[in-house]
Amino acid sequence: MARSANRMLASAVLAAATYSASQLIAAFVASPAAASTQPVHLRPRGSVALQARGGGEWDISDADIEKFYAELTTGGSGGDPPKESVVGGLIVKFFHGEFTPQGFKRYAGHWKGPPPGNIGKKDIAVGMDGLKVQMKKPMFVPRAV
Repeated sequence: MARSANRMLASAVLAAATYSASQLIAAFVASPAAASTQPVHLRPRGSVALQARGGGEWDISDADIEKFYAELTTGGSGGDPPKESVVGGLIVKFFHGEFTPQGFKRYAGHWKGPPPGNIGKKDIAVGMDGLKVQMKKPMFVPRAV
């Protein structure tokens, strides 16, 4: 009885391995799925582009790009950059902290806000001060190669 159970188990394992191997081979050797029967010039272009981008989860239009570019290049009336702007965030990221001989130590405290915990005008002002100091007397000057 034990011998027949072992044979049945071995047969089942062998059958499963054969089935898995055949599926693996078929996945690499089989012909691709049938293409659409419509001519290329009649197919909707948007659906192809949408599928190529991954389903359109993060669509960015030309208007979005223009708005982003305008935010970066115009709107300068002097003073610190506005809160929640790309430029303000970059200034806080790279200039709010300490410049030591070992390198830049980014500020790790609590942002002033408003709301508290988020980057606000006070944090941008501190970052701008750090930027001004580094522009006047840079601590780390890269050499041209």
